[in-house]
Amino acid sequence: MDWWDRFEENDIQITALPSQHWSKRTPFDRNKTLWASFAFKHDATSIYFTGDTGYGPLFKEIGKLEGPFDYTLVGIGAYEPRAIMKAHHTTPEEAVKIAQDVKAKTIVGMHWGTVRLTDEPLFEPPGRFLQAATKEGYDPENIWIMSIGESRKLN
Repeated sequence: MDWWDRFEENDIQITALPSQHWSKRTPFDRNKTLWASFAFKHDATSIYFTGDTGYGPLFKEIGKLEGPFDYTLVGIGAYEPRAIMKAHHTTPEEAVKIAQDVKAKTIVGMHWGTVRLTDEPLFEPPGRFLQAATKEGYDPENIWIMSIGESRKLN
């Protein structure tokens, strides 16, 4: 799928959407393949998965054309040092901006705490994410920070 392509089967709709990241599968193919985010829609439920991404104006366009979303999964970790990571990983605060841009009802913080990839303290992202989301007006029940192995039922 290319960006903005849509696939439908059995009442499930999947749309490939833009994302801001580099791609590489071998030492010789940097940025030769597409890096994408995805929207999933089934009945009255919509989910947006950002994947790894940096923050940019593309999310306002996604929100305008594909939003609002019931659930948005946003990366909240692997952001330090900013000079290196800014282009392809968001801070917890930028993750909340993405959620606002795509008009997310519930935001789910992901991409943190499992592998030491960057310089921020391993368990710092959830606190910053919760604080930023609360500051921007999200209700606590609409800010999800999943425990390892946790699952939740979607409405």
